[in-house]
Amino acid sequence: MRRAVISVVIIAVLLACAAGVEYAQGRIPREDPLGLRLLYLPTAEYLEMLSLGNKGFLADYLYIWAIQYYAQFKANDRFLYLDKMFNLITDIDPLYRDPYRIGAVIMLMEAERDPQSRKKSVFKLLEKGMAAIPDDYALAEEAAWKARIFFKDDNLAAHYAAIATARPNAPHWTKRFYGHLKSGSWTNAQSIAYWEGVLAEAETDYQRMVSLNHLYDLKVKRDREILNPLLKQFADRFGRCPESWEQLTAAGVLQSAPLDPAGNEYGIDSENCEIVAQKEIRKD
Repeated sequence: MRRAVISVVIIAVLLACAAGVEYAQGRIPREDPLGLRLLYLPTAEYLEMLSLGNKGFLADYLYIWAIQYYAQFKANDRFLYLDKMFNLITDIDPLYRDPYRIGAVIMLMEAERDPQSRKKSVFKLLEKGMAAIPDDYALAEEAAWKARIFFKDDNLAAHYAAIATARPNAPHWTKRFYGHLKSGSWTNAQSIAYWEGVLAEAETDYQRMVSLNHLYDLKVKRDREILNPLLKQFADRFGRCPESWEQLTAAGVLQSAPLDPAGNEYGIDSENCEIVAQKEIRKD
């Protein structure tokens, strides 16, 4: 009996010592410059076999672990095996949206990678998600915003916005975003035709208001190109800018006073000899 008690005490002491040593070691700061904890990453096929059919659980576990792992890095660190880690997770569960989005965000934070390589990695991962989930617009939307905000590439942003608008159940704003991105490359007539289509698909008062505002601006721009030369023509002929549209109709330049897209008569800025729209035109 005495021996048993002594044995238990010895075992307890040894366990306490082991726990103390482990705790002390845990408090020692350690560098992991080579990413030793990620030195070996099995293939997706091997991990799927080990998951015994629980691929979703395995993908969840690796995703949460990866977020915790990369959160330990400093802003100027090279995120070791980052691409491979998130590609592994999305290979295991291709329909898992979050790893595509969060993986791309972490890739954007990787300061030491050169910009072109970082850009390639971000969109390669997001495009992988777009291909795996063809009915989802969100990843294309994500790519469009990243191209616009982080890489200042409106052409690439328009490319992804076009993909987003073509996906089922794409929200109305994606169509508006695409139209805004293309405004610099479309003719005014093309922009008017596009926004008329967007207006026809509007489902709320807000969507209709935004679409109408864009159309108003575009149509006023079109009318300026037509009417301002007529005002100049009158000024060249009579030596002064007309004070009203009736003077142009009396001179045979116009048949009637022109109206803006809202149905209001245009004004005339006699000092600059240009038309004035009653509605303020937005600068954006």
